[in-house]
Parts: sequence; structure tokens; C-alpha cells
Amino acid sequence: MWDLKTRKLMGFAKSPKPLARFYTAFSPDGSRALTVTADQRSILVWRLTKGASGSGTTHTLSLEHELDLPSPPGLTAQGPDPLTGLTPSWINTTFADDKHAVISGLSYISRWNLETGEKDGLVYQPSEQEERALANAAAGTWGGVLPGSHKAVVRTLEGVGTWDFETGEYTRWIKRNEHDEAIRSLLVSPDGKRLIVHYASGTVRLWDIGHKKWEGTLTDDGVYMLGRILDEKGNIVHTTTRAGEQVVWNTKAKQILYRYWVHYDSTLSPDSTGERITTVEGSRSFTVPLDADKSIERLCALAQRGPTKPERARAGDTDEMNDAFRSSG
Repeated sequence: MWDLKTRKLMGFAKSPKPLARFYTAFSPDGSRALTVTADQRSILVWRLTKGASGSGTTHTLSLEHELDLPSPPGLTAQGPDPLTGLTPSWINTTFADDKHAVISGLSYISRWNLETGEKDGLVYQPSEQEERALANAAAGTWGGVLPGSHKAVVRTLEGVGTWDFETGEYTRWIKRNEHDEAIRSLLVSPDGKRLIVHYASGTVRLWDIGHKKWEGTLTDDGVYMLGRILDEKGNIVHTTTRAGEQVVWNTKAKQILYRYWVHYDSTLSPDSTGERITTVEGSRSFTVPLDADKSIERLCALAQRGPTKPERARAGDTDEMNDAFRSSG
């Protein structure tokens, strides 16, 4: 594990099991890292503490728990199901706080106490129990934490709702037949008041969690993937289009704030403040500030000259940023 600010090694450890090629999930305070095992049947909880663990390190990285994930009998996450040909959803990890995580996989959703390594509450299971129906559910059911509650937001084949880990009750919010298309992904605002719903067609709609009603449509087409919410209330969200263009939206005004291009195979990671996005292309990494003036300053440094008035006007709002420093002569 590395400190990205100082670029120094913090700590290291050897996993007792092969790991899946999934991203590591970090607790909000950064004290724990969760990694998925290669068979996708368990999660390893690693604890990062201050104190050197070897030459050149500043911290100790140690295995704290192994979480055995609940799952339907007979199903595996190793590949497409032999009955249906459908591939199960990813193992998805979100955090309720520094000590509790909600994990979904193979259609089961569970809440865990990371201090003890034990389940914390009742596990969500789909109502379907027939083998083929369970395989369908495993490919289309997943969820994540609903901030400020003991609940999870759950996407099922029929729509979206919430699961209460204390009472074991499922409450449906959105039915699939309202728009007759599959829900591809969801984002919940950190304050737990807004849900961003992404459909397979590329449409993105906004749902008011408190009032249980639609706020409107952010865009009708073109969104391939939701990135992450960049503020507390869900007013700013990062998305990727089918063409690979990165777009940052103001969801309240339903307007585009910024748009820019990166290589198709790049990995993006917006920071928690919504001020910048880090991009990794192969072994090369760079940071894009989500601020028009700062971006102009960077381009000026590269061009070794100041911007003209037309360039400044064009660079501040649209994808013409790429043309901002094109020479007039």
C-alpha cells in the first residue's frame, strides 16, 4: 500500500488466498481495506495501523478477518451460469461508516461489523428459489448502503427498493414497468436523500428518496456508465458516454459543467471533494482539475503563453477545451 501524496510505501502483506481482479474497497477513514478472493465467495478485511512493518515502511498492514459471504446453494461466481448463460453481478462493497460494510454478491446482500467480522442484521435473499430463477436473480440483483440508516438500496429484476437489515422487510420504490427498460446502475447521494438511476438505454433519472417521487430526467441518452457523486447532496455527478467522453453534470440545474476526453482504456478516480479527477493510462497518471481557470493555467504553462479572450471564453464551458490553445497563425 502506497501513500499517494508522498509516494512512499506505507506497508505490505501477503494474501493467504488468491485475489480477484476487483478494485480494493477502503473504509471512509482509510483504516481498513477490503479485497475479494478469486472464488468471489469471501472478502479479506485488512487493517492498516501506524508503525513500520519492514524496511522503508511507515505502517503495518495485517489481515483482520475473512468474511464468508452468504450465497444461494449451487451457484458460483466463477463464470456464466450453465443453465442460463448469465454472468453473476460483481461483488459490490459500500460502507455505512468506518466499522460497517454492506456487501452484495450472487443476489444476497449482507451487512457486516468489521470490528468483529460478523454479520450485522438479516441477510437479503430474493424470493425466487427455483434453480433457474436464482441464476437470473444472481445476474440482476445487487445493492449498496443507504446512508444514515440500517438499510440497503436494492436493485432487483423487478425494480428498486430498500431492505431493512433489522426487520427483514423489503419496500419497493421503483417498478421496472414504469419505463419498461432495465436499470443498469444506481448512485445514492452521501446524505441519503437522492438516488441517481441509470437505465440501459443511456437515460439518467433522479429520484427523491424522502418524498418517493421522480425529480426529473438528467439526460435522455448517451450515458454508458455512472462514475460517482462529487458532493454531499448529489448535485454534481460524473458520467461516461458511449463514446468515452467524460461528463460532469449539475443535477439540480440539469446542465453539463465540464466535459473532456481520455483514452478509452483509462481508469478514472474522482476525489471525494469533487475538485479533481485522477486518470491512469497504462503506467502514466495525471490529475484533471474540475475548474476552468486552473485548467487554463495548466494549458498556458504547456503553451508557454497566456490565453486570448476568445480562448478563455471557449475553454470555460464546453468540449472546445481541446481547441483552446490552437494557434491562430
